[in-house]
Amino acid sequence: MANLYNENKLTSYSQLAKKLGTSRARVTQMLNLLKLCGEVQKIVVGLGDYWGKRIVTERQLRRLVKMNYKSQIDCINKMTL
Repeated sequence: MANLYNENKLTSYSQLAKKLGTSRARVTQMLNLLKLCGEVQKIVVGLGDYWGKRIVTERQLRRLVKMNYKSQIDCINKMTL
């Protein structure tokens, strides 16, 4: 999504949302996840796709974005124990 935004020279999340057929708010939610620190992103990617029970939800991750990096790492470690 971020690549699509940058490569297509789109000037707003609204334009990207229209191109993807979704809302501007949803685009904002997804792109904000890129603000998670690199270590948290690696942990999340390392979890893989698990269809039984979600270990970490997107909603939980969105809350982490508002924290400093150390707090993000502490929280993700607690979630994945």
